[in-house]
Amino acid sequence: MKDQIGLFPILLLVACLAAGCASRKEIVRFQEDTAAIQDRLAGLQKDNEQMREQLREINRSIQSLRESNASVKADLISEMSSLREETAYLRNLLDDTGSRMSRMMQNFDRPAGAGDAAAAESGAPPSPESAKALYDAAYLDLSRKNYDLAAGEFREYIRLYPGSDYAGNAQYWIAEIAYAKKDYTAALAEFRKVVTDYPKSGKVRAAHLKAAYCRIHLGDTAGARSDLERIVLQFPGTEEARLAAGRLKEIR
Repeated sequence: MKDQIGLFPILLLVACLAAGCASRKEIVRFQEDTAAIQDRLAGLQKDNEQMREQLREINRSIQSLRESNASVKADLISEMSSLREETAYLRNLLDDTGSRMSRMMQNFDRPAGAGDAAAAESGAPPSPESAKALYDAAYLDLSRKNYDLAAGEFREYIRLYPGSDYAGNAQYWIAEIAYAKKDYTAALAEFRKVVTDYPKSGKVRAAHLKAAYCRIHLGDTAGARSDLERIVLQFPGTEEARLAAGRLKEIR
C-alpha cells in the first residue's frame, strides 16, 4: 500500500507534464530532483572509489582467501558496472531535467489547452514524454535506494508501456532491486523474466549472468555452473562471458 501511495505524486506530475501545465509545487519538485541527482552523482563517485579500494584489498589477499573472496569480488565488479551505467544515466537525466525545467518555466501556470482536455476525455494513451517521466522517476528512486517505491514504479511502467524499448530495462531493475535486498529466490525469478519476456533487450546478457550469481548464493552450484558455461558459449568476447569464465574457475 505504501508503494502505491508513493506512486500517486509521480503519476500526477506525469499527467501534469503531459497536459502542458505546471504549478509552483511541481517546479520546486523538479529543483529538488535536480539537486538530488547532483548529490547522487557525487555519492556515486565516492562509492566507486571505495569499491576500487575494496577490490585492491581483495586482490592483495586473494591467494590466501581465494574461495571466500571470490563471490564478493564478482559482486563488486558487477556493482561497479551498474554504478558506471547509473552515473551515465543520471548525467543524461540531469540534462533532461534542466530542459524540462526550462519548458515548465515558459509554460508556468498556463492552463491546459482544448486539445489536451479532449485527449484526456477520450482516454488517449499517455505521451512518450509522460512515459519517460515515469521511467526517470523510478530510476531516480532506485538511485536513492528507495527500493520498494522504485520497484512499484517500474512495474507500473511495464503495465502502461509493455512494448516500450525500456520495458526490458524496467524488468531488469526490478530483479536488481530483489538482488540488492538479498532476496535471491525472487531475484532469480525476475532475472528469468528479462530473458523470457524481453529476449531482444540489451539487458539479457547481464540478466543471464546475475541469474547464475543468484544460483551461487542459493547453493545451486551445478545449476550455476551450467548457466555460466552457457554464457561463455553464447556470448563470446563480452564482459559477461569474461566474468562468467572467471566464476567458473572458482566454483569448479
